[in-house]
Amino acid sequence: MLISTTIPPYTLNEEWLEAQSKTLKELKAEVEGKEQLESFAKRIDDYSDLHCQKNHVVADFYWQTDRNKYIAGSNGTRYTYPFDHARTCREIGKDFFVNASDIEKYGQKYIASQSPLTTTYVDFWKMVIYKNSPTIVALNMSEEDKDEPEPRPVEYWKQNPDKFGTDWDKWQEIKKLDQGTKAVNICSFDTWTILCIDSKVVAEDNEYAIVQRDFLAINSDTKEERKISQFHFQNWPDFEAGPSTELLIKLIKIVDVSHPSDQKPLTVHCAAGMGRAGEFIAMRALIRKVQKQLAKGKKIDECKVNLPKIIYKMRDCRKDMVSENGMLSCVKAFELTLQNCQK
Repeated sequence: MLISTTIPPYTLNEEWLEAQSKTLKELKAEVEGKEQLESFAKRIDDYSDLHCQKNHVVADFYWQTDRNKYIAGSNGTRYTYPFDHARTCREIGKDFFVNASDIEKYGQKYIASQSPLTTTYVDFWKMVIYKNSPTIVALNMSEEDKDEPEPRPVEYWKQNPDKFGTDWDKWQEIKKLDQGTKAVNICSFDTWTILCIDSKVVAEDNEYAIVQRDFLAINSDTKEERKISQFHFQNWPDFEAGPSTELLIKLIKIVDVSHPSDQKPLTVHCAAGMGRAGEFIAMRALIRKVQKQLAKGKKIDECKVNLPKIIYKMRDCRKDMVSENGMLSCVKAFELTLQNCQK
């Protein structure tokens, strides 16, 4: 089906979008104060509605609806379905559906995904293996909506043998950590088994932490092994801007070191795969844009970013990427990136 939308009373065309490149000073003036921020966000929303949601087909496969629908009671329905043209694993066909979208920004391929649910845990890992994604960025809280009815987000990095039918006895002797700690089997499907082999805190401040978890994927037929790393930004509540822009920038730097190849997709998820996931992707794209300008010798006060265009290109692949608060965080990241270059 096609998404319908109300056309705004004014024209927002490509010329308007291309003209939105702003310096930090110009961009801050556009978002300072509640009314200015709301107006800024509405222009992006209207442009996205006019050019994306009206024209794209949503991949809403009726036999997949119940198992992929994530609803949080107090906050109402909190889910989306990907536009079909950008649906991750679309090439497999309609027999396999995962609520995730392929996005590409400044040469980096991303998979923006809904959090694995109690009903889609294995599908998520199948997607990671099929797309050969070596890095996962998790942005929802560990026990988010734990009291809500299923399906709800699940801690997919833990052992769940009863619910997911893993075969620990078969694999427990295959791999052991260098430290002598036993690896934990968290998922088995087809010829693949996923082991969690390490977990550690890599950055933190007074309230938040970034936890790195390392996984080993083993194919029993081909004996292929793949290392997959997850970076979990903990304690970030839904519907809120990044609680610590400085730590989010630190997360981006850590991911940049772990994920040096732009040829392989970077998987990013929050709960619905829209707000927090969108903020991370937009912020990383913005920082890369600024860094490239500085590397070419541009002065700090001359650097420009086109935040509406960054967000629009993401929403062209997945609805509602980047919240209003997330836009404000991106402006803050722009400012901090320039400040760090002056040190």
